[in-house]
Amino acid sequence: MPQEIRVDEKLGIIVITPSDPISKEDVLEALSLFSSIFKEKGINKILADVTNLHIVPPMIDIFEIFSVFPHGFKHALLIGEAQSVEDIFRFGETVSVNRGMPTKVFTNRDDAIAWLNSP
Repeated sequence: MPQEIRVDEKLGIIVITPSDPISKEDVLEALSLFSSIFKEKGINKILADVTNLHIVPPMIDIFEIFSVFPHGFKHALLIGEAQSVEDIFRFGETVSVNRGMPTKVFTNRDDAIAWLNSP
C-alpha cells in the first residue's frame, strides 16, 4: 500500500499521506483501517495529505471511492496550491457531500485541521 497512515492523538485526527501511484484498492484498504482506528480510539476525523500525489485513479474510481466513504467520519483533503489533480479531488468532495458525508478540500493544513476540529 503506497501510503502512510498514522494517528495524531494530540490533534485527534487520522493522517493519511498517499504516494504515487495509488489505486482504488489502496484507498478502500485505508477506509477499512480507518474503521478499525475509530473502533479502537474513537477518532473519526481524517486528514488526507495528497500534496505529493500526481497520479490519481480514474474518475469512475474516484466516484466509487467517495461514494463508499464511511458515514460518521469527517474528511479533509489537503492539496497543493498548484496541484494538477485539484479538479478530481473537488469532484470527489462533491460526491461525498452529496451523500451526506462532510468532506472538504483545502490548500492550507492549518485551515484543514481547524475545520476538522470545528463542530
